[in-house]
Amino acid sequence: MKNIICIGCGTVGYATCLSLSPLGHSIVGIDTCMIARNRMINMNFSCFSPDEVMFEEKMNDILVDVILIALPTPFCSLTNTLSDESIMLSIGLISYLIKKKNDDNPVMIILQSTVSVGTSRKLFNGLKLFNTDDNCNYHLFYHPEFLRAEKSQYDALHPIKQIFGLTDGKPRMDVSYYENILQEIFSPMGSFRSSITMMSSSEEAEFLKLVHNFSNAMRISFSNCCAHLASLLSSKLDKEIDASRVLSIVSETAESFYNNKYGIKPGYPYSGACLPKDIQCFMNITEQYPYRQFLESVHLINEQEKNQ
Repeated sequence: MKNIICIGCGTVGYATCLSLSPLGHSIVGIDTCMIARNRMINMNFSCFSPDEVMFEEKMNDILVDVILIALPTPFCSLTNTLSDESIMLSIGLISYLIKKKNDDNPVMIILQSTVSVGTSRKLFNGLKLFNTDDNCNYHLFYHPEFLRAEKSQYDALHPIKQIFGLTDGKPRMDVSYYENILQEIFSPMGSFRSSITMMSSSEEAEFLKLVHNFSNAMRISFSNCCAHLASLLSSKLDKEIDASRVLSIVSETAESFYNNKYGIKPGYPYSGACLPKDIQCFMNITEQYPYRQFLESVHLINEQEKNQ
């Protein structure tokens, strides 16, 4: 059993707390939002504001083994990336909690927010400035979540994959050391949850999360693009072309749909007698922005790969 502090009890943090509680862990939440705190309290979790923790010392008797960070990271139009402001502002709170550790075991800091690549490293470097004492023993991991908005609690309870990437300035120990500790937290014996997968770095795990989300977005845009083309052809030919019916059947006939390993080995452009010529035919159905650009990019990326 671990003593887990969750900083940020919104959709991701709340779902994670609900999923870890049945595993026997003791969980306490911290959030600036009263609604989020009340929701946690209604589920029998203790939950405090940062001020209550740091200035009113309401967590003096609470032990700390694991710190989860699930803070919001909205898109920032000024930097054209995800804002890490909430994460970086939490460094003082995280450092306060680290110093509450009363044994020799390291605190496991686990960042779950979707972030731009390099944010975990930035957080780690910020923590080093706050924790110069050699007795401050902690490890920082990036742990991408794969929760659907409307089924976040179910997905947290039944994780498809549990991915972790380590950010650590200390000499790296054998990977099994980290796997065993993370297994105790997220997949203890008898829980039947998916095993731990360690990436080579936090940066690789951060990139994985962005690729995951882009893959979902690209599939949706592909479907909408096909609907646009079907509408154009229906008007031009005066024959109904039902994009939904077409896509439903294609999901069964196209290997990219039914074979989840199809096309995932980069560096190999498509070729042969069919794909190159047929893609050019398909993209010429429309000149309308942005559909033409979406289709054309598939062809241009392939040409670029062929020329490398």
